[in-house]
Order: sequence, then C-alpha cells, then structure tokens
Amino acid sequence: MEERPKRNIWNFINLFGVIATFVFGLYGIFFVPLYVKNAYKERQDVANIEIVNDIKEIIYSNLSTDSMLIPTLKKGKELKYDIIFPRTNNEIIVEVQEDFMSDKFLPLDERIKLYKKADSLMLILPVVDQIQISKPKRKSSIFLLLNYSLSILSIITSLVIFFRLYTRKRKEIEEDVEQRFEEMQETSPKFIYEYRNFESLVGQALHELKLEFEDYTKNPKDSSFDFVIKLGSKKIGLEVKSYVKSDYLIKLKNLFDTSGLNALIIVTNKVADFKSFSMFSEFQRDSKLAGRKIYFISAYNIEMLKSELTLLLRTEKE
Repeated sequence: MEERPKRNIWNFINLFGVIATFVFGLYGIFFVPLYVKNAYKERQDVANIEIVNDIKEIIYSNLSTDSMLIPTLKKGKELKYDIIFPRTNNEIIVEVQEDFMSDKFLPLDERIKLYKKADSLMLILPVVDQIQISKPKRKSSIFLLLNYSLSILSIITSLVIFFRLYTRKRKEIEEDVEQRFEEMQETSPKFIYEYRNFESLVGQALHELKLEFEDYTKNPKDSSFDFVIKLGSKKIGLEVKSYVKSDYLIKLKNLFDTSGLNALIIVTNKVADFKSFSMFSEFQRDSKLAGRKIYFISAYNIEMLKSELTLLLRTEKE
C-alpha cells in the first residue's frame, strides 16, 4: 500500500512521456513539412525581390544589358538560396514594369519611359525560356522522407507504450482491488474463525505424526513462525497462511534468512496465484540459502496435510 503513491507518480511520468512522443510524431507529420515548404517559399520570394530590384536599378541607371542578364541573375539566386526559381524571364520583366508603374514618387512620364526600357529588354531575352516547376531539391525530399519516417515511428512507439501502460495500470487496479478484498476478508470474523481452525488442523496433523514441535500460534511474539519442528539436529519452521501473496512470501523469506532454521514449510488451504508460485520457485533456486530449503504445501484436509508433511520431512532426514 505504501508503494502506491510512488507507483502513481511513475505512471504519470510515463504517461507524460508517451503523450510528448505522440505529439512530437504528429508535429513531425503535419507541421515540419509545412514549415519546410513555407521556408522554401520565403527564400523564393526573397530571391525574386532581389532580382526585380537589381533589374530596376540597372534600367534606372541607363546601363547597357545583354540577353543573359536575367538568366544569370536567376542562376545566381538559385545557387545562393538553394532553390529553383519559379518565374520565367518575361514574368520577371512584367513584374519590373508593374513596380515602375506603381512607384508614385516618380512622375508619370518618367514611369512610362522606364516601362518602355523594361519592355525593350524583353526583346533581347533568349527565345527558350521554360517555366520551372517550383519544388524542393533532392536533399529537401530526403529530409522530409526521414522526418515522416521518424514521426510515424514515434507515433507507433507511443501507441505501443500507451497500450502497455494501460494494460499494466489495469492489472495494478485489479491487484489493488483483489488485495483490498483479501484484506477485508482477513478481518472478517468468518475468515478469522476458519484460519484458527486451519491452524488447529495443522497442529493436530503434527501431533498425529508424533513429531516433536513447538506451537507459537498462541504466542506469536516468541517466534517468527507458527510452529517449529525438531527433526533430529534440525529445526524446521512451519508457517500457516490462508492467502499466499508475493509480498508476504518475500517477508517470510527474509525472516527465514535470519532465523537460523534449517528449512521452512509454508502451509496453505488455498491455491496460490501464478505470481506467488513463480516467486516460490525462484526461492527454491536461490543459491544464497546454502542448502536450506523452502517448501510449499497446499492441503484442504488433515489427511492431505499428513501425507505432504511426511514426504517433506522424509526428504529433510535424508
């Protein structure tokens, strides 16, 4: 019960990480490509403004030009900004003319004169002037492909982790409900009555097997376990438990480690859950016990108890 707040904190941190990963994936799919596209378009717009201003300055200064002026400027901007220029030569001249005519600081006759100079420049441009498709270059495409791949991977990973967190949380809730139910049962008069009867049944089985033992069920403070069986020079602890839970198994093992007893028998009249049984199997293989064994008996009546105890004690005698 004390671990529940810590467990909830870790669950919250894990959930926050999953949500962040999922948002990162969505951002990569929907926003990064748009950002790349907008940045590419901005570079094209800046290059276009610079070319128009360069041509306007040349025309306004009445400098001589040749047919390769605009193609050379376009190629220079493509190299500078890593773009493909989207406008034709004629479209650039038309934009220059429109800029001249929109400049209200110049007299009308001056604007018309500059307009005609720009128009005359159109006559000497190369005949072949294909419209180039505005699209990112190869390395931009590779970047987008990598971005999509990582984003999709992030989304898939976050969904898988979310499903695992959901499954684990659901299991934790089920375990908490089961634990609370068991705790409620353990405090009920009926459970206490049945548990005391089962303790007495275990003591009766030990008597009928004519074993030498000490009974600590009436004075539990005097021993870590309910019974201590004397088998020759060996002392074997015996603990009676109705519900064998994993946390209680760990507690018993720790008590057994420091008890100095030669073996420990855990007796229950219930079926242990898979988690507890797996943990018990791990205890059996624990090399730190140095040959001291932990046994597990599940019995419902005195005859089963006597039979199981006889087999275990025979093993300890050998």
